[in-house]
Amino acid sequence: MRRIRLTLCLILLTGLLIISAQTVPIHAQTPENPVEQAALRVHLQNQRTNAYTHWIGGPLGNLENQHFQIPGLGEPLGPWKLHGMAGDPDLASDDLTRPVLLSFWTSRYSYCWLVFPYLSEVALNADEYAFDVVFVNLWDTETDALGYLAHYSPDLYTVFDENEQLIQRININHAPTNVLLDTDGTILAVHVNIITPTTVNFLNVVAQQPGEGHFVAADYADRVPQAELLPIELDDTPPITYNTTITGTISAEDTQDAYQFTGSAGDELLITLTAPDDSELDSYVALLTPDGEHIAENDDIDPGIIQDARMMVTLPADGVYIVVATRFLENDGYSEGAYELLITENGAVNDAAITEGDQPDATPPAEASGTTQTTGTIAYGETVTGTIFDTDYAQAWTFTGSQGDVITATMSRADQADDDPGGLDGYMQLIGPDGDILIEVDDSQTVMPVIETYELPADGTYTLVATRFAFANGLSTGAYTLTLEHVAALTTPPDTGASATGAGTNWLPNNTLPADLYWINYNEQVAGSLADDPFDQWYIFQGTAGDVITIQMNATAADANDETAPALDPFLMLTTLNGLELAHNDDASDTSTGAAITDFTLPVSATYLIRATRYGLENGPSTGDYTLIIATEAPAAAANIPSSPIIPGQIVTGSLDLQQSRARYFLTVSAGDWITISAQRTSGDLDLELQLYDPAEELIVIHPRSVNAGETRIAHHEITVGGIYQVEVRLNNLMSSGDYQLIVLPAAPTTVDPGAFVPAAGLGVEVVLIWNSATDLDLSVLADPPAADEQTSHVNDFCADTVTTPIERFTQAAGSPVYTEYTVQITYQLNCTGQSEPVNFLLAIAVDGEVVDVIGGTLAREGDTYTTQFSVAP
Repeated sequence: MRRIRLTLCLILLTGLLIISAQTVPIHAQTPENPVEQAALRVHLQNQRTNAYTHWIGGPLGNLENQHFQIPGLGEPLGPWKLHGMAGDPDLASDDLTRPVLLSFWTSRYSYCWLVFPYLSEVALNADEYAFDVVFVNLWDTETDALGYLAHYSPDLYTVFDENEQLIQRININHAPTNVLLDTDGTILAVHVNIITPTTVNFLNVVAQQPGEGHFVAADYADRVPQAELLPIELDDTPPITYNTTITGTISAEDTQDAYQFTGSAGDELLITLTAPDDSELDSYVALLTPDGEHIAENDDIDPGIIQDARMMVTLPADGVYIVVATRFLENDGYSEGAYELLITENGAVNDAAITEGDQPDATPPAEASGTTQTTGTIAYGETVTGTIFDTDYAQAWTFTGSQGDVITATMSRADQADDDPGGLDGYMQLIGPDGDILIEVDDSQTVMPVIETYELPADGTYTLVATRFAFANGLSTGAYTLTLEHVAALTTPPDTGASATGAGTNWLPNNTLPADLYWINYNEQVAGSLADDPFDQWYIFQGTAGDVITIQMNATAADANDETAPALDPFLMLTTLNGLELAHNDDASDTSTGAAITDFTLPVSATYLIRATRYGLENGPSTGDYTLIIATEAPAAAANIPSSPIIPGQIVTGSLDLQQSRARYFLTVSAGDWITISAQRTSGDLDLELQLYDPAEELIVIHPRSVNAGETRIAHHEITVGGIYQVEVRLNNLMSSGDYQLIVLPAAPTTVDPGAFVPAAGLGVEVVLIWNSATDLDLSVLADPPAADEQTSHVNDFCADTVTTPIERFTQAAGSPVYTEYTVQITYQLNCTGQSEPVNFLLAIAVDGEVVDVIGGTLAREGDTYTTQFSVAP
């Protein structure tokens, strides 16, 4: 994957696509009216770009992409006035002498950066269009807006909407938004999201013929959006051969490259179009017949992220085919860059595709003669049969699935029991519509594989590859059956009264968890803050089937850095662990800008996610702080992980990552005991959290964040009820991982004994270790950066000249550090007298003569360590 790098260079695009009958066959339902023809083209393109056009002749695009309603569509706006920027004059409704396109933009959003250069070119060539372009700034400070405009011609007409009177009247909450007004102020059309030459051509026709045209999207429900390619002359098309990589470059002047090859009916091809890491190309590939019929095409893009285009196709007949390398939106697109095009025969199950997983023996030798074939199709509820031979060791079965479908695929032996010795040792892969391997399994309970309750991430054609362990290098053969079942969705939301419109939307494509993910417990209030980055924050919790919960998100303040910014307008989503939406809510009530999913009954015992965001998501205007809570009378879900014993004073170690994100330990303590619990990172980027549960397994203490770069601590906690307590160490950020050490230090509440420790005068930093036996404890203090005047005293070293009341001290003169990080470590080196009891210690830290921390604890045996950190700021 590569993130699109948006540039501010001017991109010259043609205004009208030239489509020939040879390239795209004329559909039987093509409208005759030029306005309606232009509307159909925008309607189809909107479905590809997630844009939406409100037009007086009928809406264009997918209804799910309608960002807002236009209350005054087709009616005059009434008097209005926009104030000029950068010395430009004001613009009022009475000033219009011809139609005007009000282009609402902000320097904050990438889509605005993308379309601004093109619209600037349109604005500077107004004589070629039936409307003028005026840029209306949204949500920027004047400094930010003018800084952005400095990159463009001073001849652009730029204004802003004081007090947002026009924005509120049109109900604009998204950028970019382009509003076409007639000379009398009538709203002719409003286009939301990315704008292209196809869109501008439509708006131009509407401005010329404002009252003409009618469009009903349902009349064109059978029209599948597809690439709009330039005419292709077969005689001018160079050849491409299987398994040979072709390189080229797509630019604004050369938006497509076509190649021809000869194929046979039934050929299974994997066609990939990749952009090198230094290329900004948004790859798009299409396969055509010479008469222009589209056989297949692929984009593979998520918003803001490019995935190399990749598709698997089976050729329908013998003959010549054309493969086209282009970019998303083709001649209307914005991206440019180099590409690599490759056609692989038997692509759906070729060796390269099959061996993308971690199977160590999967790569067949170059001289292997085995080939594979697409055996056929399989449908939900159907069982098919096949046979694995050395010369046919992998067979592919395709089926059509929908996003959110939960499937189980079972491969069994057809000629003997699955667990009998010998026979076929099965292996199975599931390949997604984009050609990526989604999951592969070897053995389940027997030597035959099962893909169990897997949720499909997208609509499209999937392939189940039935093969054997080690693929071409494998030894087993035999007949098999393959059964595909459609399991009832595990995440079907009940009727809860919460807004469930759009339930089933997958907000985490490819089952990828968010980069930042934090735990939240029942009835625990957490706080967060949203801006343009991040515009959302994700939380995770354990729930039990039947729990009735209310999730409440409230704004707490406006953006402190911008007095004109509105307070946060919260938006809530509840999803499954893989991002499938169960419910969402914008406003808890008509009079509230808080969000609440109320009285939601959890359908299954599972892990759930909460997405705390704002209205408008990435393009929303509001920022600010919020609080979030899961209110319920249900008990907290059990941790469902085993507990290990931990002995006070002894160190235990462990590792945490996404798969094992929590660990539990139990210890017995008595009423009146005091304990300090410390979890310290020893490797990786662990972001740790500590929780303490009482004998009734009620959460009583939580420390959600590290107190410094490597330690999380529950300090000096008094035990009021004796019994078995549990300590849970868990990932605060689930994307972190690494090793840790955990220690429970029993100690009485610590106080500073003036006779034992009095901060010395004239010192900048003083660290003192005091203990109560003739043992060798070592104090080590590492300062970053170090100072030349650091001094450390040592007592009882190697048990020489032991004393029973030893003190070790680290000092640093006043004024030495400008800004310094300190790591303090106490090590139990030697048991000089053979004592069996743990060693009690007191650690005191003073800065500029004032005590900043006192820690009491114990070390049980030689080799045990305790580590903490602190910092000194200027």
